[in-house]
Amino acid sequence: MEQEEYKRESINYEHVEFVDNQMCLDLIEKRPNGLLVLLDEEVVMPRGSDDTFLQKIHSHHAGKHSCYEKPLKSRTQFVVKHYAGNVSYETYGFLDKNKDTLPADIAALFKRSENGLIRSFFEEKPVSTVISIPKTRTESLSTKPTPGKKQTLALQFKTELNELMTAIQQTSPHFIRCLKPNSEKIARLFDSQLVNRQLRYTGLLEAVRIRQGGYPFRLLHNDFYYRYSLVIPALNRPMLLAKDFSDRCASILQHVDSSGSGLLWQVGASKVFYKGQLHRKLEGFREQAIEKLTEYIQRVTRGFLARLEVRLLQRIRSLLVLALASKSKEQLKLALDEAASHDLRFDLKEIGQCRRLLHQIEEGERMRAKLKLSIEGFVRHIKGEPTAFTPDFSRWDRLDAANVSAAEWEEFEKILKQCESVDLEGETVEEAKVLGSWLNQKRDAAKTLKAAVAGCVLDRSEEH
Repeated sequence: MEQEEYKRESINYEHVEFVDNQMCLDLIEKRPNGLLVLLDEEVVMPRGSDDTFLQKIHSHHAGKHSCYEKPLKSRTQFVVKHYAGNVSYETYGFLDKNKDTLPADIAALFKRSENGLIRSFFEEKPVSTVISIPKTRTESLSTKPTPGKKQTLALQFKTELNELMTAIQQTSPHFIRCLKPNSEKIARLFDSQLVNRQLRYTGLLEAVRIRQGGYPFRLLHNDFYYRYSLVIPALNRPMLLAKDFSDRCASILQHVDSSGSGLLWQVGASKVFYKGQLHRKLEGFREQAIEKLTEYIQRVTRGFLARLEVRLLQRIRSLLVLALASKSKEQLKLALDEAASHDLRFDLKEIGQCRRLLHQIEEGERMRAKLKLSIEGFVRHIKGEPTAFTPDFSRWDRLDAANVSAAEWEEFEKILKQCESVDLEGETVEEAKVLGSWLNQKRDAAKTLKAAVAGCVLDRSEEH
């Protein structure tokens, strides 16, 4: 098959001779005088026997066929010269074995078996029609079973072989050659002579020589071009498009084959053939080209993503700056929510500024509300009235600073200091500051008056 493909593709190669076993196959089963054919005929003969079968094959093949030999001493044997060597066959019991007869009662018993596998062995198979095989070494396998006639063992063998060859012709088979290490079926025992005979008899050595001298790697022209066109520099690739696929493949191979001898590759009619040494170089150049393209794609992609991120940062920064300038609680929250909705890899200082400003505004609102409640409660406590505080300075002279305890005064001063710490401004704060200053003055005046009264009392006591 290897050499036939080289011929179809017009590839120059060194022809390797191998032994063809077709003549031996024809001796065994080719019509009209094949051994199996004569055996089937002898089965149906009224006086057929093993001796008559042996005499018949001697008369047809002894001295006439190169693969057949009549023993000089034995009267019940014949010799077939196979590819692997001469094999002697004993004809005693040939006809009985070929009839493959089984008593009817036993066959009926197995047909009624509850085991499906055993029952399937005795089911009557439908008679297959004649199977046509291409005119190759399987040509002589064609059989014509007669409906209603019991098949002999030889006919069953040929029919099953026909089906197998038909399946092989319709597929692309891959064979695994199995070798027996020894004939004793013992582990860790290697019989080198036995293995060597198997290699020679199966034609494996010839196949290895053909493969070694040929081209183990082969691809269709378009498949080869699309896989390895990357090895050509980008500047030279447009030149390839002006050529057909075979010329493109040749250009790629010439670029990779540094030896320039052309012994490592050939371009056939539809495929490219090349050896393992060149295959490794092609794959190496291809991997390098893929690495460069991967780096280029990563570089372009990362640059694109970085530019998108810069634009996003610029947009979010502009929103944050506008929110800082407006000092609006709502705009600050919107700007911070927009920034939080994106997974930013960089921290913007404006985000921290907006958070601090928003915290300051919210803290101011909280302190303003607390201050207002504290001031109103403080004034109601001084006035002894449940009415809300109003900035009516004409009524402040009725306020009594003595009604304010030290703890209440410290709490009031603490609230004012908290307002100053957050730069809280507004009408309520100003009113609180004025009230606090006025009460401080009254407290100081009361202390001064009290000290003066105490001094006068002391002077009078000394006069007396």
